Amino acid sequence: MFRLAERDYGLDLKRLELLTRLDYSSLKNYRNGTAIPLHAFVQLAPHMPDELLSLCVGGVGKHIGTDEPDDGGAHDLARDSSEYNVEYIRATDPRGDGGASITPRERARLTDIHRRMRVRKIASR
Repeated sequence: MFRLAERDYGLDLKRLELLTRLDYSSLKNYRNGTAIPLHAFVQLAPHMPDELLSLCVGGVGKHIGTDEPDDGGAHDLARDSSEYNVEYIRATDPRGDGGASITPRERARLTDIHRRMRVRKIASR
């Protein structure tokens, strides 16, 4: 976990020492395989990515995830995707303005909805 934290996230032991107030020698021992006590794990947790913390419990089929303050935008994304589906079905309906082909106006509308969905997806990360 510690080697990946340093390699992938720039969280070396010195930085973790400053963030967590755990002493450097303890962090070094944890990195080298000493079991991490719960109090130290709790101090590390706010500063480590969930995927790395999950390595500590993955052997028992568990994972760690950060609670979102709300639904993470899922409601808005679901509404937008439903709107996209409706617009797409209308745009490709053979009885519509462009027949089964999507007109430039319909394409612009679909692109607008798609762009909104992408912004929501990025914002919820």
